[in-house]
This record gives sequence, C-alpha cells and structure tokens, in this order.
Amino acid sequence: MIRLFRLGIAAACFCLAMLGAQSAMAACEVTDSTAFSDKFDVLDPTWGEYENYKVEDGKLVIKPPAGFNTSTINTASLYDDVDVCVDMTALEPVYKGTCGSIIFWAVDYDNYFSSQVSTEGEASFWRRQRGRWLSQAAWQPADGYNKDAGAVNQLEITTEGNKAKLYINGKLFKEVKGSPPKEGQQVGLLACSPNDQSARVGFDEFVVNEVKKDDGSN
Repeated sequence: MIRLFRLGIAAACFCLAMLGAQSAMAACEVTDSTAFSDKFDVLDPTWGEYENYKVEDGKLVIKPPAGFNTSTINTASLYDDVDVCVDMTALEPVYKGTCGSIIFWAVDYDNYFSSQVSTEGEASFWRRQRGRWLSQAAWQPADGYNKDAGAVNQLEITTEGNKAKLYINGKLFKEVKGSPPKEGQQVGLLACSPNDQSARVGFDEFVVNEVKKDDGSN
C-alpha cells in the first residue's frame, strides 16, 4: 500500500529495537521464541505484492515515489507482545528525507504505529489512525545511528502492554505509550521518499520474537 505524508511532516524534518540492558545487536537472530523470520531470499507471500517493493540481492527493497511512503504489513500471524528487529540500509544514491520504519500495533493500512528513522540520524514515533498521521514523539536526534553511506542500521521495537520502545543499533531512542489492538497486532515495514526524489531502502534479517509475560510463578 502507498501512503502520502503530509507536506508539513516532510518539511519539519527528514523522515526515514532486546529488552532492558541486553545487546540489541543480537536481536536479529532466530531464537526459540521466534514466531516469524525472513532473510528475504525470495518474497514471502505474507508480505503481499506491490509494484513499489521487491526482493533484490537478499533484501526487501522498498521504493516509494517522490513525496510518498510505501508500507507493507506482514500477514503471517497476530501477536501479543513482541520484539521486532530488522537491518535497514538506505541504498545509494542516498537522499535527505529518506526514512525506514518498523510498523507495529497494526490493524490495517489505516490504523497502525510506526517508529521512523531518517537518513539524517533522527527518529520519531507516529500513529496512523483512520488514515491520518498523528505525531506520538517529535523528530529528534537518535543516538547511535550510523550516517555513513551504505551503512546497516539495526532497528528494534519491543512492545509490552501499551508501551513500545525503539532501539537503534542497541541504543534506546524513546519509549511511548499507545493503544495495542485488543485482538492481537500485526507488524510490518515502511519506507518514505523525499518530496523531490524516489529513494530506495533495503531491509534484511527481519525477526519477530514473541515476548512471554511473566505469570509470577518464578
């Protein structure tokens, strides 16, 4: 699906997660708690098909038109609390205003949350509700983001109840509160292009680990 960012968002900033003190650089590994993973050797049917994304060289490459974003919500399962991780690369040529994002707490393409990270090293949280974009955490510098051309940046989102945390290369950016779907969430990926260029963002090593709630028996 394709969604247009409001111009106010794009002009304000350049739009583009392991729990506790654990190292997030291990978060993109498959474990016993992994519910879904994808190395993008081929396009898994659960991502759907759309002209703005395809698998290239072991990556899911999303190429939104100038001034737009393209999102894809994975339909493999519905989840409760999760730890979602992916390796993101802004592919050359890299343009200011390019972003990549993990989608979480998704119901459909008009109702989800996203943690967006820009090629300028800034990050933010957004809620898409009834087809409208609502800011949950304003754009601000993200500690740990690697701006080097072709660099791989690891994004990780953890959800716990109504709280979500974004980690970038193992460093916590911010925690926000929101409204997780009562019947379970879907997760996905998103990329956006600046107003004057169509950018390309590659994603690899997508892993969804289920987070088990403590039942108090320990």
